Parts: sequence; C-alpha cells; structure tokens
Amino acid sequence: KRESQNVVLIRGFEKVKLNSESIDLEKYTKLFGTFSAQVQELVSPKICIVENLDSFLMAEKVMGKSFVFIHTYGGLGKSTLRKFQASEIYIFPDYDFTGLHNYLMVKKVFPDAKLFVPEDYEMLFKTYSRTIKTKQGREQNPSKEVKKSTDVNVVKIRSDIYNSKHFLEQQALFINLKDD
Repeated sequence: KRESQNVVLIRGFEKVKLNSESIDLEKYTKLFGTFSAQVQELVSPKICIVENLDSFLMAEKVMGKSFVFIHTYGGLGKSTLRKFQASEIYIFPDYDFTGLHNYLMVKKVFPDAKLFVPEDYEMLFKTYSRTIKTKQGREQNPSKEVKKSTDVNVVKIRSDIYNSKHFLEQQALFINLKDD
C-alpha cells in the first residue's frame, strides 16, 4: 500500500493557516484558479471537500465564498483528512455509492461533517441523473459502510440509486447557473 503524500489543491476567498503560514487564498484563487500544497496542517473555519476537479474549480457558485475548497490529489484518504482543522466540514461528492462512501469516511474523522445536498436535489435527480452502470456494463456496488448506514442523506440517496439504477453527478448542480 502506498503512503499518501497529502497533496491537495486549495481554493477560496478567505485566509487560511497552512503548514504554520498564513495564506491569502483569494489572491491565489484569483491569479491562478487554485493553490497546491503538501499539507502538514490546514486550519480554516469552513472546509468543503470536493470530489471532482471541474466542480472544485467552480464550487463557490453552488456553496458560496465562505468555504475553503479542497480537492485531494490521488483520492481522499484519512491521513490527509487528519491534517485539517475546521469547525465546519462539508463533503461535496457525486451522489453515487463512491461519493457516499467517501462522505462516511470523512465522518469517521470528523463526526459532525455534513454531506452537501442541494435544495433542488429531487428536481436535479429527475432531470439529470445517469445510469449507475459503468462503461463495462457493470453496476457500481455500495460498500459495507454505505449498505448499513442509517445517516438520513445516505439512506435517501442510496434508495434513489437502488430504485432507479441512476445517480446524480455533482456537475449537474452547475448546469443552470449563469456565468459571472
């Protein structure tokens, strides 16, 4: 098993403490779109972990500018999560079994973490959901943790997937947004 290098992409419009340095994320976000670091410690009041890179690059259009957005290089792992300190943590994934699994992993490290579910989830699901089948024709299967979870959002999304054989990609949340 390879060890995580704890490399993350970070963007936002707030100051953060990163590896004991104060960083003005707004400056780097506006100049370059993102900031990257090998994280030893990241301190911010509000963190949102975003699964997909394209959604990460515009997450503030859905979540607002008060969050610091994180996209992990090479996948989400507990070793990277343990480097974060925040009073509020959200995860913004695809609404599929993998996204639910990642949310539950975050909750193991941060029990108060929340899954970001848009207010118009039902409409987006009915309009933009896609088949749960992979390109090879196999269905994505839930992990043990997702199967046995009683978290209200996990139960709802898991049921939607089971009943429809479809899931909602996070990119669907950006379809009807106007460009700035």
